[in-house]
Amino acid sequence: EVSPGVFRLDDALQTALQNQTNTTLRYAAMQTAVAASSPFELKSWRHAVGGGFEWFLGASKNASFKVNVKRTDREGALPFGAYQSTEIELPVPINQHFTDFDASVEAAKGNALFRVGYTGSWFVNDAGTTVWDNPTRLLDNTDTAKTSSQGRHAPLSPDSTRLGVNAMVSYKLAKKTRITAYAMMATLTDAGQSIVPFTINTAVTLPTLYRPTVEGKAVTTAANVTLTSRPNETFNFIAKYRYFDYDNQTPEFIVSQRVGNDGGTVSTLTTPFITEPYALKRHIAEADLYITPKGFLTASVGGTRMTEDRNDRIFSTITENTGRAKIDLINANNGMLTVRSVWEYSQRRGEGFDPLILSSISEKIWVRHFDIADRDRTRLALVGAFMPVNNWGVNFSASSGKDDYKPTGLDNSLGMRDNDNKVYSAGVTGTPRENINLGVSYSYETYHAKQMNNTASSTTIADLTKNFSTTGDDKVNSWIANADMLSIGGKLDVHLTYDFNKSRVNYVYGVGDPVATTLTAPVQLPEITSDLTRGTIDGVFHINKTIAFGLTYWYDKYSLNDYTLDSQAREARVPGNYMLLGYAFEPYTAHTTWGRLIVRW
Repeated sequence: EVSPGVFRLDDALQTALQNQTNTTLRYAAMQTAVAASSPFELKSWRHAVGGGFEWFLGASKNASFKVNVKRTDREGALPFGAYQSTEIELPVPINQHFTDFDASVEAAKGNALFRVGYTGSWFVNDAGTTVWDNPTRLLDNTDTAKTSSQGRHAPLSPDSTRLGVNAMVSYKLAKKTRITAYAMMATLTDAGQSIVPFTINTAVTLPTLYRPTVEGKAVTTAANVTLTSRPNETFNFIAKYRYFDYDNQTPEFIVSQRVGNDGGTVSTLTTPFITEPYALKRHIAEADLYITPKGFLTASVGGTRMTEDRNDRIFSTITENTGRAKIDLINANNGMLTVRSVWEYSQRRGEGFDPLILSSISEKIWVRHFDIADRDRTRLALVGAFMPVNNWGVNFSASSGKDDYKPTGLDNSLGMRDNDNKVYSAGVTGTPRENINLGVSYSYETYHAKQMNNTASSTTIADLTKNFSTTGDDKVNSWIANADMLSIGGKLDVHLTYDFNKSRVNYVYGVGDPVATTLTAPVQLPEITSDLTRGTIDGVFHINKTIAFGLTYWYDKYSLNDYTLDSQAREARVPGNYMLLGYAFEPYTAHTTWGRLIVRW
């Protein structure tokens, strides 16, 4: 790194690697270059400072003026996978600054409460463009082999400003009823950010950009209205309406010419590419009725309706209706038993389906995107606690959820088909003595999901004989134990914890759904296993009422058996085509110890 964000190789080494056709020898030279490079620290810092004040107005102090300011700076580097005919890893610089400002006036009069406010948020990115040498190319060229002598990456985030105003009014009515309304509007703009040129290759004549700057702008509008009422001890009613509008006013950007992979010449697109400024409008209405008769049993019923309008998605409107019911048993059997349960069912349906959006990007028209696709969801959860004797308790929970992505009988739909999950847990906690707390718990989780895809070339003609599926099955076992021993000898507090998680993941690839297949049966991959263990010991020794010393030790061990990281996967890479620094998620054992001084006054 010859300067912040600029990474260079010696010209002689670039020339040697460019002229070396033997990939094995080239790889050896690359490894030698990596070993001889200067090391760097891959870490980042965040520094934050904030402050504020509240000024009470008038003799009655029923009004106040508040101001809060916070400044956060982040600097350092994060790993980045670069490419320029050769895979490279680099530490991309971070130099970001956030400033948040909030000012408001609040006033109360009679049964009413008012608030108006102004907010500002400024983001500045002082990290420039990251530039790196192509290890196998000394000079820029215009042939077809991606032959720019260097690569570059634009700053991770552009400068931006968000300014907004908001207002709130809350009014208290009879029968313990209150209505509250809130509204806000804000603008989000960039700071005149320049659009990044197509290539850094100096041998290519750059095409003229549609405009030189982003001109990014969006207006957000939000409103909330809440009604709460408790006319008597038996009934409690809550109704809410929420509105959010993200109006993206960034003008479209048209690309009629481009440069591919930083090499070659300028090509003219048969169909110009036009950007799709994302926008969203959402309405949510929900209501819940809570029934709390005298006794141990309470219940509630409610529902939610959400409608979203989105641009440039396969469904222009998505509507989801949800119904729910809760039954709780509180402090039954002389306070020994508490059980809470909830059942929820929702249906999501899309309207305004546009298959051309899929076929225009070479996707099959049966593909359904999981975040907006038609879906039925069922969820059931139960949690409880039982105290059979004094100072000892048993807790338990269970939940089950199911997502069905073919509720309307679309058996030829592609994408997510179903998702099931179940979680069970149980634990025991107790205090055998006044200064001793003990606890142990176990949980078992299962996740099952199935996705469907198709290898046929046509995007509009169905060939179900070329369907294939991916089924994922995850199983996680977790054990947690803790022991707290307080005021040992009147001086020492000791806290012990143990946490072990065992994960097993299997992906099964199938063919022949829903009809007989013409595809070759896929080769199955081995199971992915991972174990994560953490044990901690924390002690605090009290010298006196004012001063105490603490000492903590953490033991962490992570073991992993993943086919994407094993020797067979690594050997599949072509030597001489990658120049990696070895930053990877690998198994590890960590020992962490620190001390602290505690002063009380």
